[in-house]
Amino acid sequence: MSLDELVGNLKTYEMNMKDLTRAFKSNESDDEEDDEIALMAIGDSDMEEGDGTSEVSILELKEKLHLFSKNKLVFLMSALIDDFQELTSDRDELFNNLASLKFDLIDLEACKNTVEKKTALLRNKLVNLILQI
Repeated sequence: MSLDELVGNLKTYEMNMKDLTRAFKSNESDDEEDDEIALMAIGDSDMEEGDGTSEVSILELKEKLHLFSKNKLVFLMSALIDDFQELTSDRDELFNNLASLKFDLIDLEACKNTVEKKTALLRNKLVNLILQI
């Protein structure tokens, strides 16, 4: 996976977190009013970002979990499991790529040594030819 793909995945993850925050605010449930109070209890100053969108951190959610309805907790748990699986998959892919790159490095070093030996041999032959002239 390239660096651009990793950055893209990070941006996707950040967008998912923003979607999760929006879903918390817009998801209809019996305890919607309690949920709104819980989000307000987290604190508007902590939620505001530079671009005007709100973002709830994991630590803030952890502190206020007891204030959310069961439906929203299930939704949050599902989203977190999906994100965890995606990150685990990305990590495994990175480890596989790392192993492949290590083998490529070993092959390149072997090729480099071969080329250096052949270069030295050709230089010696060239020196011998020049001395014969």
